[in-house]
Amino acid sequence: MKWSKLLERQLSKYAPPQIIDDPGCERFLHAVNDSYLAYERDLELSERAFRISEEEYQSLNGRLSRELGNKQLSIVQLQDAVVQLTGSELAAGKDELLDILDVLKTEMIKRRKVEAELADTANRLALLIANLQAGVLVEDEHRTAVLANASFCRMFNIAGTPLEMVGRDCEKATEESSSLFKDPAALVARIHQLIRQQVPVVNDELELADGRVYERDYIPLFMDGVYRGHLWQCRDVTMRVEAANAVKKNEEKYRNIIDNMNLGLVEVDTLGIIRFTNQCFCEMSGYQADELMGQDPSLLFYDEAQARLLTEKGLLRESGVSDVYELEVRNKRGEPKWWLISGAPNYDDAGRFTGSIGIHLDITEHKQLEYELSQARIAAEESSRVKEAFLANMSHEMRTPMNAIINMCRQLARTQLDNRQRILLDTIDTASEHLLVVINDILDISKIEAGKLELETIPFRIYDMLKNVLLVVQPKADEKGLLLKLEVSSQMHPVLTGDPHRISQVLLNLLSNSIKFTDRGTVTLQVTPSGMKDGRQTIVFSVRDTGAGMDAEFLKKVFDKFSQQYRDTARKSGGTGLGMAICKQLVELMDGQISIFSEMGVGTEVTFWLSLETSTDAAVYTIDTEMPDKDALKGSRILMAEDNIMNRLVVRTILEAYQVELTEVENGYEAVRQLKVAGYDVVLMDVQMPVMNGYEATALIRRELKLDVPIIALTANAIKGESDRCIEAGMTGFVSKPFEENALIREIAISLQKNQLRRPASQSSDPQTAAPETLYDLAKLRKINDNTGFITQMVRMFRQQAVVSATEIRQAVDAGNWPAVRAAIHKVRPSVDAMGIAVLEADLLDLEQHAADNDASRRKLQHALEVLLQAAEQLRGQEGSFAD
Repeated sequence: MKWSKLLERQLSKYAPPQIIDDPGCERFLHAVNDSYLAYERDLELSERAFRISEEEYQSLNGRLSRELGNKQLSIVQLQDAVVQLTGSELAAGKDELLDILDVLKTEMIKRRKVEAELADTANRLALLIANLQAGVLVEDEHRTAVLANASFCRMFNIAGTPLEMVGRDCEKATEESSSLFKDPAALVARIHQLIRQQVPVVNDELELADGRVYERDYIPLFMDGVYRGHLWQCRDVTMRVEAANAVKKNEEKYRNIIDNMNLGLVEVDTLGIIRFTNQCFCEMSGYQADELMGQDPSLLFYDEAQARLLTEKGLLRESGVSDVYELEVRNKRGEPKWWLISGAPNYDDAGRFTGSIGIHLDITEHKQLEYELSQARIAAEESSRVKEAFLANMSHEMRTPMNAIINMCRQLARTQLDNRQRILLDTIDTASEHLLVVINDILDISKIEAGKLELETIPFRIYDMLKNVLLVVQPKADEKGLLLKLEVSSQMHPVLTGDPHRISQVLLNLLSNSIKFTDRGTVTLQVTPSGMKDGRQTIVFSVRDTGAGMDAEFLKKVFDKFSQQYRDTARKSGGTGLGMAICKQLVELMDGQISIFSEMGVGTEVTFWLSLETSTDAAVYTIDTEMPDKDALKGSRILMAEDNIMNRLVVRTILEAYQVELTEVENGYEAVRQLKVAGYDVVLMDVQMPVMNGYEATALIRRELKLDVPIIALTANAIKGESDRCIEAGMTGFVSKPFEENALIREIAISLQKNQLRRPASQSSDPQTAAPETLYDLAKLRKINDNTGFITQMVRMFRQQAVVSATEIRQAVDAGNWPAVRAAIHKVRPSVDAMGIAVLEADLLDLEQHAADNDASRRKLQHALEVLLQAAEQLRGQEGSFAD
């Protein structure tokens, strides 16, 4: 068998012959031979295939090399394009194609984002234009509509939507809508003019046929310097124009009003130059309008100081400040004038400051009147000062001798007098007290009219005040057999704040009048509250009587000064006719009101209202009225400067009992000279003296002598502020004439720093020589009124009533008329309470309720009458020293 060459070579080389011929190896050798033959065929095929592939490869490689070159060139070009697009170099060392792809991807993302933003912006812009109240139309260079909004379509009555408007010929549309306007030809001509000029124009006003007004803007559009169309924007400004016209009409109206009111109107610019003036200002200034226009008013009317003021006003106007001021000017004729100028800033429609506007009023006559009033006021003030000085002098001249008369009567009453002498002395005393009342009335009315009356504002118990007022008038009512009633509402606040002395003065005057002019019946004092607000209670005081009454004619002038119903009233009943006038003015000074109702033969009712602040019981001030003991002044060196010999005698007589060393001089100069050579514990200084008055002397003592010696002013000046003036001058105390012994002694004791006022402690231990116990205490009376005349009159009436009541009681006892006894005790008991005779209060109350025909009542009654008459005698003997 024919074997493969490769197999034959292997067999010849490696196999023994017997194996080749061995039938057992034949199959093996055939299989190997087949393998070699297949290998040879495959090898031949492979070689053939390789020869073919190499040719194809060389052809393909050439083609791929060409393609690669082209692609590399494309990549370079792409890279250059990316660099130009992005402006950044690609990173070195990286796959250029991948980098390019990344860059392109990033740029594509950015582009999509920008496109989205542009689309969003375009949508917003489209939405904004669509919702604008103004009409908007955009045309290209061929006048074809590119964009419009609904407002434009509505304003020009264009049918269809804004989208349908796009692409329309605007030239034709203008012709169609021109009929809406007042002057269609002018409208079309103006549009052509604007498009031809291609210059922006704003606020071009268009007047429609129906009266409306549009405002139009023209804005040309350029792209790279090439005209590509334009934008129209239209606004309906009808309301604004109407408002402006209304403002203009109002300005004209108010200018006419100002002209008719004789008010000069001037407008100046920011430099202060006149830009407008009305005819009235021309007449005020004396210039013609053409003479004023363009002028600086500071050069025409004002001096240098006034020009500076105008500059300051200009700065205020720039700050938006308006004000009113007065200026003295000179008109064209050189006449002095006064102008009242109301200046304000002026603004244009855009709110920009453009200058000032001034309204001028000629107040020359007013200033002249003001000057005359000023001169009249000065004259009135001078007259008031003269009146005050006269009042002070009259007060001094009248009260000084009254001080001497009253005090000398008191000193004389302490001496041993027979009955006739005492009657004569009582007559003098009564007359002097009456004269003092008249003087006080005249001084009161004069002080009120001069505005010199001082009012106190202190807490007081109104029930105590009313009770004390009734105690004063009760004796007079008892003398005439009148029933005196007090009706007080339980709603009254117990403690009020006001002037209890002046309220008491009004009530005493009204009650005294009622008692004086009532012969029988009742006199009632009714006090009720009418309301409470903000801590103040309104009190209604009413005094009613069943007296003679007054006719309607006299009621009209009842509050006039020196007014009395009948000519003989003063002669029959006394009085000055000033009481009601004083009451009215006092009530009004206390911010109250007073009224009167009267009917002839029926009676009279006087009512007044006061609003008083409420207070507490703890705030009520209690005055210490005890008499200082004589040792308080013993051995003191006192210098008295007093020009009136009578007053020196009064003071000398009073101080004799106090064992003081008294030196007397007649004027302030002598007092100063005396203090230079001698020392004193206290100086009593009259205020009005010749050569040198008390004020001047006190100033020298404090300023030049440098002395702090206490100086007590002795003054009869009853005007308001006198005590303050004395203290301001350097004085340390104040005693008003006519003064009481207690007032003078207490002031001296206080000045000597011995103001622990007490009752005399140096009583004799010998029962036979010891002074009897003082049965009375005038503290209640002093709380009512600390006036000497008042207390003296009350004491005198009590003494008279005590004697009369004691006689009536004894006569009633003898007659066995015990009801009459109790009635007489009831009548005298208020007076005993007023005199502070405490030892009798319990016995009299018991006797008033239970006095009867038995021994116990007789013994108690006998003792009570003895004490009553003893107290009256003590008061009689101490009239010179009981009042403070």
